[in-house]
Amino acid sequence: MKITKAKLMQIIKEELEESCAGNPSPHSSGEGHMAKSQLLRTAEYSQKLLEMLQDEDQLPPWVQAKITLASDYLGKVYHFLHGEDVMHSDFEE
Repeated sequence: MKITKAKLMQIIKEELEESCAGNPSPHSSGEGHMAKSQLLRTAEYSQKLLEMLQDEDQLPPWVQAKITLASDYLGKVYHFLHGEDVMHSDFEE
């Protein structure tokens, strides 16, 4: 089954909204909740930009640089957290 970019972004948005709906635990600092809120905002902006841009659009270099940095930063966080999950599962076995 093939999923379009728009459908994927909608799924991500719905999942983030659902996970952000609850309040952070009173025993935590709420950093995860704050990160989820920021990621939801990022997903919304990403969706809007995907809809605005066409393949043939020419972007100023500074715009392309900002998109590249945002993508790179999110990728680094993802790989860090994914690697941490993998490391924790190795210790649990």
